[in-house]
Amino acid sequence: MAMSDAVAIVAVASSGVVGVAGVASGVYGAARERRWRGREERVAELRTVLDDAAQAITAAMQALANAHLAIAVPAPIDRTPAKVANEQIARAHELLDASGAAQRGLWAIANRVRLRTGPNSEVARALGETEHAVGLLGAFVKREVADAAHASDYGDAWRTAHGAQEAFYAASARELWNS
Repeated sequence: MAMSDAVAIVAVASSGVVGVAGVASGVYGAARERRWRGREERVAELRTVLDDAAQAITAAMQALANAHLAIAVPAPIDRTPAKVANEQIARAHELLDASGAAQRGLWAIANRVRLRTGPNSEVARALGETEHAVGLLGAFVKREVADAAHASDYGDAWRTAHGAQEAFYAASARELWNS
């Protein structure tokens, strides 16, 4: 075998290796891009679900705060106290209904969060604690609407619910950052 034959064989073999390596590189790159796109889609979906949860928490807590204010604000001097009290109680009940609807929506959203992150994930646990705290706040406000003597419970319940809400936000941010 002459030197030119060996060079030809090496040239053909190396071009074959380069061709196979190029195909393998393309396949690996395409797979890597599919994984990246899948991850980005998962993060976008998770962000949407967490945003929905935050909106439901806010809606529930705002309605409860407004229900509390509806009965806590004293009646104007120029109005009949009984009529004002009835209006305030009616408004508080409307707001309690709105909060209840937001809390029911939050329950469904929390299930979506648990499905995407696992029931024992930090964000799922934080959301569960927030659901519980907002539910307790709702119970205190309902009791307050029925009997204004229980208004002193509201401040502690509000602080607990707000703290749980902040913990949920922090856990959500970490979940999105680490995703």
